[in-house]
Amino acid sequence: MGAPPAEGFTLGSTADSASPETREDIGESGGRPLYRRTGCLADLKGSDGAFWKLSATASVYEDSEPARRAYRIKEDLDRAHGRRPQKVHDTAYALPADDRGRPGRTLLLGNGDLLLTVSAYVPHGSTEREVRKDLEQILGNAARLIEGGLCDHDTPSPAA
Repeated sequence: MGAPPAEGFTLGSTADSASPETREDIGESGGRPLYRRTGCLADLKGSDGAFWKLSATASVYEDSEPARRAYRIKEDLDRAHGRRPQKVHDTAYALPADDRGRPGRTLLLGNGDLLLTVSAYVPHGSTEREVRKDLEQILGNAARLIEGGLCDHDTPSPAA
């Protein structure tokens, strides 16, 4: 990932995963669109010394239509499971997240052939309300950094 995703934060340990193998998605009408998936898990240290957790998963499809379909399916599933997706843009939404008692937020966005999920979790003992501004800045900046390296550059960014 490289640069920290928010001012006042330093990037700690990171783990990246990228498989050179192409995967198949379950397509419509028997079609099986291909995509590649990459991911990142990082620790962030705030200016107060508290540790945050950041994770991202990106799926890059062979075409934009399967990526749009995958986005719609994820949004429909989140809504059906009562996760309360909150629209950020036409092709981006956020929702509350939890990692073993650590509150956080997840941003899911689609851009051309890219489907990106970024989650950030606040330090243990913090509430989302206390650190909401930092949380949203981390999510937005991390999404832009990752998207900038992976997306179809002819499509405007919903994270901008």
